[in-house]
Amino acid sequence: VSKLSPGLDTRIFSTAFGTGLGKPNISPTAFLVDVCEKIYLDGWGGTVNLSSAPNSASTSGMFVTSNALQPTTDGSDFYLMVLEDDASAVHYATFYGGNGTPEHVDGGTSRFDRKGKIYQTACACGGPVNTNFPVYADPSPYAATNGSSNCNSAVFKIDLQLPIMIADFETPQPACAPASINFVNRSTHSPTTTYAWDFGDGNGSALQNPTHTYISSGVFIITLIATDNSSCNFADTLKKQVVILSNTSYDLPSVQICQQGTAQIGVAPINNPVITYQWTPAAGLSAANVPNPFATLTSSTQYQLVISNGVCADTIRQWVNLIPQNIATSPDTIICSPGQITIWASSGNGVYQNYQWSNNSNFSNTLNAAPSDTFAVVNITASQIFYIKAVANGCVSIDSVNVQLQTDTVYTLPIVEICEGNASTIGIASQPGFAYSWSPSQGLNNANISNPVASPVSTVNYTLNISKGVCADTVFQTVDVTPLAPLTVIEDSTICKGNAITLTASTNGLYQNYVWSTNNSFTDTLNNPISNSYVTVSPVANQLYFIKTFQGPCMRIDSVKVSVLKDTLYTIPGFQVCINDSVSLGAGITIDPDLTYTWQPSAGLSNSNIPNPNAAPSQSITYLLIMDNGTCADSVYQSVGVTDLKLFTSNDTLLCDKTPSIVSATSLGTSSNYAWSLNSGFIPLLNAIPTDTVVSFVPNQGNSWVFIKVEENGCSKTDSVNIELREVAINPASFNLCWSDTAVITAVSLQHR
Repeated sequence: VSKLSPGLDTRIFSTAFGTGLGKPNISPTAFLVDVCEKIYLDGWGGTVNLSSAPNSASTSGMFVTSNALQPTTDGSDFYLMVLEDDASAVHYATFYGGNGTPEHVDGGTSRFDRKGKIYQTACACGGPVNTNFPVYADPSPYAATNGSSNCNSAVFKIDLQLPIMIADFETPQPACAPASINFVNRSTHSPTTTYAWDFGDGNGSALQNPTHTYISSGVFIITLIATDNSSCNFADTLKKQVVILSNTSYDLPSVQICQQGTAQIGVAPINNPVITYQWTPAAGLSAANVPNPFATLTSSTQYQLVISNGVCADTIRQWVNLIPQNIATSPDTIICSPGQITIWASSGNGVYQNYQWSNNSNFSNTLNAAPSDTFAVVNITASQIFYIKAVANGCVSIDSVNVQLQTDTVYTLPIVEICEGNASTIGIASQPGFAYSWSPSQGLNNANISNPVASPVSTVNYTLNISKGVCADTVFQTVDVTPLAPLTVIEDSTICKGNAITLTASTNGLYQNYVWSTNNSFTDTLNNPISNSYVTVSPVANQLYFIKTFQGPCMRIDSVKVSVLKDTLYTIPGFQVCINDSVSLGAGITIDPDLTYTWQPSAGLSNSNIPNPNAAPSQSITYLLIMDNGTCADSVYQSVGVTDLKLFTSNDTLLCDKTPSIVSATSLGTSSNYAWSLNSGFIPLLNAIPTDTVVSFVPNQGNSWVFIKVEENGCSKTDSVNIELREVAINPASFNLCWSDTAVITAVSLQHR
């Protein structure tokens, strides 16, 4: 048990209690200091504790005083102790519990009265057979036995009957003026006790039970001071309220609250159901029909309370004043060089009288010279936030001032290298509130932002001015432009197998770095050092060489094809074309000025002396290309297959009756795929089998067209046959002839094609 100073920073005294076994004897459940500053402790120990905390002890062996209510224990009981005010001695100690039963409690069920009374609820076990929890007949208990099969709740109260002076009197009921009140004194009493009454209207009395008459209405605070030098606290004071009504009105003291705060107003409650209360306005009150509601306001308000006992009524007014928590400060500011500045605050309406400036939000230091000073002089060596706290009548308002130190500086950013015709972002990241200006503006997409895109045609030294208010920084940055050099390389060439060729490149001296490689990823380097713009190679087959030249950020790439003649004869893939179509020969063969080209035969060719002539032969043919550089030659065969479809059909036909018509066609063996249809779109088909050269169908009156198409190798040929149907209808009229009469019968034939 320790006693600490009010600031919790100094230990005044400390002590320990128990059997000294190094194990806790009890589980504490309550702690209190009474009006005489004696220290109360309560707890339990034993079997239940040992079951969940084996490293604990029991109540056995704990100290008790000679006047203990229960001086013995079975090890599983409650233990109650009272220490002197300085913990120098045990004033009282006792056990409480049954014999052979594990009394305990589940926490939070102990209450101490500061007047020397202990209230405890316990889990009393052993019922109903072994019920021996201590029970006293006076006063009569609610239940003397445990009706539970295990544990049940038991309650006990111990009054230490300390020599305490406690002032008390009955609360007077509201009355109508003039009202005579008989005060009933309930204070603790001894022959040496004296009393001092203050009735709240300027009158008093020293009697134990005085009578006083209130002439006028009002809310009066009655004060009783009871004094007894034989008590441990010598004296006690109690204040209570009496309301005297007289059909009049008066004011209560005003109440001040902070913004967003709450205050209780009105008068103390009166335990009398006859009394009624009515507040107006009701806005902002927790209830409008109670004597002391809580007020939560957004502006100062005067409330009116009507109190009535059914005979007379008073109207009471009370102001609730809202303390405005508006505080103004010097504005956030920027300074360009270190030094002293003055920061200030003002409440505007003069509400605040105490101020504290600090350089941290915990207000661990004070920068202003006196609490009444609204200003502080501060030395700025770096950007800093300063905090101001103003206090008035318990209300606190906090604000801050941000002082930024932005020294005028000049610095240079790294050089940005770009290639002619390219662009790059320059400058710095943008910050809100700053103004930016670049000069010169040439080559910039925007000269008034922090990071424009620069694309000058030549090297430029840029200057950036950064400003915010009175301070400014100057930044230099150069954009170095490397000209894009022309790259000239050797033309595509042809060599004989086993020979070498020197590949050359030039940038007219503008670039100094070259890389020759066999692939466009440049994973190998053929020239060494890379300052050489040439390389000698001896490919064994056709090879494409790549050249890369660069200077700074600029780069140019080109390629050279070296064809290798091997005095060989080979065949390249041929073509299949339709009659009268053409195709380009020599795919993959490029022109080389060192070679001569000769195609044989020349029939059907647009030019027989170039590597890629157009061929339109009238029949299938194989061409031979001879590529010769005067020393060696390659011969290449390439065939062109020609599909020449033939199509012959049966003749157009005239039918006189609607009978099936047979139509036939032949390709003379040039195709085996036939498509028959009654329309030129060939949907649907008349034949189900592609090899059908004959179809049969029943024509309609008039002209019908039958379309035929043959296909082979992507080529097709189409024709048609016309079938004309003209049905003849003969309907002779019947007539009668007499014997020897004569009749003429005529018929007209239809025109036949």
